[in-house]
Amino acid sequence: MTSHAAIVAAETTTAPGGNPTPSVEQSESAYQQIGSSMPILADASNARQANSGQSLDAAKRGPEWMARFGCPVWCVMDHAGTDGEPGWHQGLPAEAIAPTPFCDADPGGDSAVVLAARVTQVNQDPKVFGVETRLWVDVDCETLELDVAQTDVFIARLETFLPQLRALRAQLAEASKDDVPENTEAKAAWLAAPAKAVAK
Repeated sequence: MTSHAAIVAAETTTAPGGNPTPSVEQSESAYQQIGSSMPILADASNARQANSGQSLDAAKRGPEWMARFGCPVWCVMDHAGTDGEPGWHQGLPAEAIAPTPFCDADPGGDSAVVLAARVTQVNQDPKVFGVETRLWVDVDCETLELDVAQTDVFIARLETFLPQLRALRAQLAEASKDDVPENTEAKAAWLAAPAKAVAK
């Protein structure tokens, strides 16, 4: 889901200074203005978790595992297997999954994961780099790293987006009433016309 470079950056850099981090009071105020505490990102399905091999957290693996790899109880990474060495930890993801693949994906592909988020902790060498825990939000090939206050603001903005999305759905339903299906025969003839012109 994320690159090793992103993990190294999380260990050795601070957050960009372009946008100041909002205070907890500011984020709570923005969140309360929405008047809702409903989650936006649904928990990933049990089947998806099972297929990814990340349905077993460190608490279930036991104290020896946690001591060996420095895992918090919620870490689901298989440090002894495909997920590699200790030093960073991730919990189960929450995902917002579209009903179709992306437009440029291969036909019959998996439904697109529009947003994916999970708690991630970097603690490779706490005495040197400290311990940093963030919510990593993956949007296509980009990743946000949010603290608690930033996560509150992000949730508030997502909840603002939902009523707008519902309004667009209503607009779509009205605008698409006049849609007509394609004429497959006419389309085939249209596509063949340039080839015929070149052949002449």
